[in-house]
Amino acid sequence: MKIKTFLLSFLGLALSLHGTSAFQANAKQNPNTDNFIDSIFETRTEIVFQFIENNPDRMEEASRLVSIDRRQDSLFTAYASREELTRFLQAGYGIHATLASPSETARQQKAVSMASTREEMAGWDRYPTYPLYVEMMQAFAQDYPEICRLDTIGYSVEDRLILCLKISDSVDKEEPEPGFFYSSSIHGDELTGYVLMLRLADYLLSNYGQNEEATRLVDEMQIHINPLSNPDGAYALSDNDVSGATRYNANYEDLNRNYPDFWSSDPARIEKENLAMIDYVDAHDFVMSVNVHGGSDVLNYPWDGFRSSQKKHADANWWTAICARYVDSCRLVDAASYRDVNSQGYIHGGDWYVVHNGRQDYFNVYNHIRELTLEISVTKLPNSSYLPHFWDINWRPLINYMKEASFGIRGIVSDSVSGEPVRALIQVSGHDKDSSQVYSSSIHGGYFRPIEAGTYSLMFSAPGYQTKTIPDIETADFSYTVQNVLLVPDSYAPDTIPSDTVANEAILHASQDHGASCHLSPNPVSGMLHIEADEPVSLQAIYQATDGRRILAPRTRDLQRTHHLDASILPAGAYILEIKTERGSTQRIRFIKR
Repeated sequence: MKIKTFLLSFLGLALSLHGTSAFQANAKQNPNTDNFIDSIFETRTEIVFQFIENNPDRMEEASRLVSIDRRQDSLFTAYASREELTRFLQAGYGIHATLASPSETARQQKAVSMASTREEMAGWDRYPTYPLYVEMMQAFAQDYPEICRLDTIGYSVEDRLILCLKISDSVDKEEPEPGFFYSSSIHGDELTGYVLMLRLADYLLSNYGQNEEATRLVDEMQIHINPLSNPDGAYALSDNDVSGATRYNANYEDLNRNYPDFWSSDPARIEKENLAMIDYVDAHDFVMSVNVHGGSDVLNYPWDGFRSSQKKHADANWWTAICARYVDSCRLVDAASYRDVNSQGYIHGGDWYVVHNGRQDYFNVYNHIRELTLEISVTKLPNSSYLPHFWDINWRPLINYMKEASFGIRGIVSDSVSGEPVRALIQVSGHDKDSSQVYSSSIHGGYFRPIEAGTYSLMFSAPGYQTKTIPDIETADFSYTVQNVLLVPDSYAPDTIPSDTVANEAILHASQDHGASCHLSPNPVSGMLHIEADEPVSLQAIYQATDGRRILAPRTRDLQRTHHLDASILPAGAYILEIKTERGSTQRIRFIKR
């Protein structure tokens, strides 16, 4: 009661000064402010609270200070670590109310039942312990070795496994089939999707060869399912209990506010879990993906970083159409579902509330993946007995949504002389913008372009090849049009470095001039190449390792310790990246594009 009494007196002060600079001054003068923060975080690592804000600019500023979870008109619900709450209060914002966290509510309601054996998970009405989760994932791969492979995406801060199942008829081969990625619980206390993703994997595997629809999905797609991307948050209390789950990871960071942001800024430090996820996604050609959350029931489509009045996705009409299909299917089972945010059941992300450094926008911009945020349950940590109900509502839409990756325009891009696959940029003329373009695979040349029904002109281009434009490609709903393309090699040579023998030898052998200590990852790379140096460097050029030809100049030469370079447009092969330090020394580092 001592904490509660103090909190109420503090909230009166905060509300009376909300939105003014007066609170900022008072926070420095009032000795009780530090005591208040101390009392809040005496028994927890994060706080859930509400604040009121009507000014759009102040709303956006607040989203950079704390982790906004949901919005209802001018009332925002947010999470904050100790440092985040301190900055929030110092910026002049006030607290409207503090709330029990989902895990605190679950404990009060005795809502969580745990399973420690596979037999106890048979009814899908419990949450698995962490050891059981690992056992179940391993069992999927062991019981269905021909169609299921278990991948380790990486490890969490506390060294728990971040696991992913690949489900496909040729599980160890990259085929020209649409890739789909389901990933859940980036917020550790949003666990409805965790159990539903395990059950979805079980459904696909156990029905393969028995059910025509499930068999076709596995035969004709490459499906990846990551049920739990923040294991430290889910099992913050212990490996055997999710009733103490936290939103943040073990470093008190919101993983869904921790990705590079093309239009905003990169985080000071990308968390271990996200670095692993970035590398994993870079290594695969996903067409579409879904990041499963909880706390509302709504489909949130790009962009998160902008209101629709500021920027719309090139495929906004396609997004609303496929979201509507998902919602309509859910409402055939439960007419009350997906009405928490609006009557439609789906929304442009920034129109709900603006989020910077989120995974959804990162995947769409940097990997050209159509990623959606699926808020699957209003209660983040629902009573275990309710989990089958959420499956009944969503299993059919989850299956249908995967099929969306198959519709639109697809084909294979090949070298017209050798017949080898070509990594090509595919743009819809007069339509694509803001990274909505797609690329063909350097492994098999396959490409997939989901798009609403219509007639389009596609332009295919790649370094070393003549650009080809194919007009009047028609596509219809719930089907796909095949457009294979042969690209003709260029008759002219790209810009070359000076013909000086010494200069060429330096490039070809990637000699180093004892400059900055610099690390490239992943290497080999298929998508985004991350450059980390121990001092500020600039990116100068990329050369072919085979003959020293200069083929690409990075778009920026700013001096900084961290760079992100989109290598996806490069054909497979060996390359040399040239960097320069602020002291003027040059370094050349070899990398492989696969």
